[in-house]
Amino acid sequence: VFMLLGRFTSLIPDIDEGLGAPLVGGTAALALVAIALIAKRNDWLGEVGTHFTDGITFSFRTMGMVIPVAGFVYIGLADYSAGILGLPEGADAPAFLFDAVELVQPHIPQVPVFAAFAMLLIGMLIGLDGNGWPGLPFTGSMAGALGG
Repeated sequence: VFMLLGRFTSLIPDIDEGLGAPLVGGTAALALVAIALIAKRNDWLGEVGTHFTDGITFSFRTMGMVIPVAGFVYIGLADYSAGILGLPEGADAPAFLFDAVELVQPHIPQVPVFAAFAMLLIGMLIGLDGNGWPGLPFTGSMAGALGG
């Protein structure tokens, strides 16, 4: 309600960029405490701690596989590699994925259907960690490399 009032009325000022996540996280924490108070009046603090620990453990287990894959994908794209590698402004950023695709390109038959299935297979391999998100920039980079 707070976010909708801020978006569609002038009662609450707009939320600045980057402040939405703390608002949602704080609301979730307040909801967790309120529900624990209602459900377990005598041991509500222990219940909050248990649920919080379970949530943090789950997030580390899940993101533990996603972050390295996303890191390798982003370090391979020229748009992101300069910032990740700490290169100065205006320096030529390496595009490891683009270069790798260009190296393999002479060995790929120049048939659009085969290229599409090659991109599908690589996207599936990247998605084996359970998250399809890192494959999106990789697939776009590969499509750009094979487009010519």
